[in-house]
Amino acid sequence: MKTQNLIIGILTASISTARASPPPPPPAPSLATLFRAAAVTSLHPDAPGARTDNPADRLNSGAALNAVDQLTAVPTSAGVRSAPLPPKQGPLFSLSGEYNYLNTNDSRFLGSDSQTHSMSIGGTGLFNGDFLVGLNYSYSRTDSAMNILGSYNNADQNFISLIVAKSFMQFLSIGFAGGYGHTDYTIVGPGGRLPANMDTWTVSPFIAASYQTGRLNTSLTAMYHYENDRTTAPGIAAITDDSNKISLTLRASYAATERLKIQGSVKFTEILSGSGQSVGLPVARAWATFGTKVSYSFSKALEVYAGYSYDAFNQFLDTHTVNGGLRYSF
Repeated sequence: MKTQNLIIGILTASISTARASPPPPPPAPSLATLFRAAAVTSLHPDAPGARTDNPADRLNSGAALNAVDQLTAVPTSAGVRSAPLPPKQGPLFSLSGEYNYLNTNDSRFLGSDSQTHSMSIGGTGLFNGDFLVGLNYSYSRTDSAMNILGSYNNADQNFISLIVAKSFMQFLSIGFAGGYGHTDYTIVGPGGRLPANMDTWTVSPFIAASYQTGRLNTSLTAMYHYENDRTTAPGIAAITDDSNKISLTLRASYAATERLKIQGSVKFTEILSGSGQSVGLPVARAWATFGTKVSYSFSKALEVYAGYSYDAFNQFLDTHTVNGGLRYSF
């Protein structure tokens, strides 16, 4: 009887001790696992469409402003713009090329300071003086230093955009730009090397009003930009971001001479919706972009230009852009 009681006591004590003991802690994740999760997270501290250095928005916006210029342009004489002429019946074609350099500083912990070199080429056809169709392509190389785990990434971005626009009464233009882009990332850090890629779809309808008097030409362009981005990487769940934003761009161009033009611009951008799914970082909802541009026409067919812009009043992103390009019409 004593032996039986002793066995029962030992079993009871063992069960009580097992119940009281905490479960063993889970194994600590490896450095490679932490790096892979942090790397993809750092690609999307906010939706790509919400960044000031977004390549898809830059391509669509540039195409829209170029279309407005072509649709509302009228001949000049000694630098003074003349009255509108009847629309030209034959088609007018234009080829263009542009280089952009962007430097972006991101003040957020999971943000990315980046430098971007971008080249774009495009062509448009203007029919009957009031209907424009164009196609644009851009390639960008972005090198980013991420403020997490001492890692960095390189991005090769290829985007193509189609634009269709029409003018009414020589001063009103409506149209849309939209397209597709693919980005290949190579992310390098203490956990190794991680490839990732992103597919982007965009659509950007716009409406613009222009007014010209004497040497001065002004335009006001309103645009809505929708962007869908889907990022994938080996062994990590796909990240999908949708962003919606509107912009309003006011430009004033002064014809100093028949060949030389000076332009100033201000663009207001507001994010309607869109934030990264991976982390809940604060996102700047509105900012203004101030720019200047100087263009010179060597002939009626060939124009070259250079410009600078700065994104102001953004809480987290500080972007400077320098660009230059040429346009040939025939």
